[in-house]
Amino acid sequence: MSDDGQYQTAVEYNGNIWKSTDFGANWTEVDLPDVHEWVKVAMSDNGQFQTAVAYSGNIWTSNDRGGNWTEVTSVSSPQLTFVAMSGNGMIQTAGLSQTGLSTFVSTDWGANWSTVVLGARTYNVEHGDMSNDGSIQVLVDPSTYESFVSNTSGSSWPTSSGESGYFHHPNEALWGLSISDSGKDITGVGNSGRIRVSNDFGTSWSVKNISSSDLFSVAVSSNGQIQTAVGNDAILSSSDYGDTWNETSVSGGDFYGIAMSANGTKQTAVKLNGKIWTCNAESSTPDEPSTPDAPVTPTAEPPAPPVTPTAEPPASPPSDSETLGAGAIAGIAVGSVAVVGIGVYVGFS
Repeated sequence: MSDDGQYQTAVEYNGNIWKSTDFGANWTEVDLPDVHEWVKVAMSDNGQFQTAVAYSGNIWTSNDRGGNWTEVTSVSSPQLTFVAMSGNGMIQTAGLSQTGLSTFVSTDWGANWSTVVLGARTYNVEHGDMSNDGSIQVLVDPSTYESFVSNTSGSSWPTSSGESGYFHHPNEALWGLSISDSGKDITGVGNSGRIRVSNDFGTSWSVKNISSSDLFSVAVSSNGQIQTAVGNDAILSSSDYGDTWNETSVSGGDFYGIAMSANGTKQTAVKLNGKIWTCNAESSTPDEPSTPDAPVTPTAEPPAPPVTPTAEPPASPPSDSETLGAGAIAGIAVGSVAVVGIGVYVGFS
């Protein structure tokens, strides 16, 4: 999701890419030549630069807010698990689940990628995120209950106890995480409703045992104050940097992904039952949206100029549902919500 919430993109496992340019009210399927096992998608603050990854090893990029996509043919590695990018889209990291080979890193808007090795053992890096400037990055491995924080833009990582940025979460598998623009506030969610919160760049973590439901995804506002976590029939929200949480039970399918605007007032979540949920709610103390960095022109080839936004935010969430396709999705919401049917989606930005 872009900082203002206007541009949103969802990816469908064994399906296609879907995009919205009107704050999640309507969605359009992007016509790609092949169906892929899409797992995650990320976008820049203004929505211009986007990158999607598939578990089968494909990386695709777009520089026109998801309208057209190009495959990165220089990268072909199985078991890609996530992708994250900096606010201006220049720095990007993609995660892997392989022995010794843990991440791909790009510093030119996804045009070229290099590998970063964490160690000789197998890492199941399920999810990752980064600060707005890309200098601070965090990864989680639910299979070994570990989190890793890099302050070198993902070029090196701690891998063992005693190293700054390494943390072991005993018997707590973290399946999703999100980081504030500064990198100071990090929240991870996982099995049995566990929420792990760090307010010191991942050096120390506090445990919030809020829910009995497994949680799969979390999103935080630009300064970390507003947070929403989703999982098995549950939505949890916090307005105090993850210190306290309120839970809402929602039956009818598991939420699998969530994203929010910079100030946290616009949120979208996806469910595995084929629904996208949107929320347009005023916060009591909303963050001021940060001004997105102007895209930096890549040295290889200048990106297409940003598309001028033409839509205005809807005054309230749309009330009609619309069937868009068949597949698998994941979803969100606090306050009033609108449900849009699509398919089975597992990745969202």
